Amino acid sequence: MPPPSPDPIPSWHTLSVERICALLASSPTGLTDAEAAGRLAAHGPNELEAAHRVSAWVVLNRPFTNTWLNLAIGWELLLLTVVVYLPALREPFGTYGLSLIDGVIVVALAFTVSPVLEIAKALERRGWFGGAS
Repeated sequence: MPPPSPDPIPSWHTLSVERICALLASSPTGLTDAEAAGRLAAHGPNELEAAHRVSAWVVLNRPFTNTWLNLAIGWELLLLTVVVYLPALREPFGTYGLSLIDGVIVVALAFTVSPVLEIAKALERRGWFGGAS
């Protein structure tokens, strides 16, 4: 943990206009042209850098880059297939064979696990669900 800052950030809303102007080396009417030019030279323009854009393909492919999660989903589908279609395991587990459409639905639902988890993590990183902001 870093040591506390010697000059704590003030609660700006509790300070008077005169105090804020003194802390910022400014005045209620703003900076002089010379002071503004000096600050521009020292700190550069008051601009934000453009955010790095990520392509839609990268966003859609990101949930499937987690190797361990993909292996777990594959293992789940393999075990499900064995339990559902292997006659020796049907009776102990009380399963019945699935039609083709039912099998497609099961596989489609299994592959929704990874994107949903990735979306939840992204929302948590952005401060939703009480995560880091």
